[in-house]
Amino acid sequence: MKKLTLIISLAWVMILSNGCSYWYQEGTSFDEAEQASKDCLAQLEKRSEMRTIETYEIQYMNKCLEAKGFKRRWPGELPTQARRELPELSKYWLLKGTAGDVDDNAVAKAPCECR
Repeated sequence: MKKLTLIISLAWVMILSNGCSYWYQEGTSFDEAEQASKDCLAQLEKRSEMRTIETYEIQYMNKCLEAKGFKRRWPGELPTQARRELPELSKYWLLKGTAGDVDDNAVAKAPCECR
């Protein structure tokens, strides 16, 4: 019973320490940030079967995005205008999300598709 409690506690620590944070680099658009994340993921997929996301996969993504100049930011640390997107929950739920600046002029000029 103690072993099960320890395993569950460790799982929660992993989830809380990795989840709900974002990779952000000031002055980088969301599209650029998303592309950097996709590039790191593509490199990782060459090195891992990606059946599950474990310590190696998390560390690889962290080091890859840090090398590109991104820093881990909690939601409250992001600028209010930054677009945020979490990874696909079904496969990459332990990885951090992506955040980037939004060009307000481009958003204002975009056609509204509201119905």
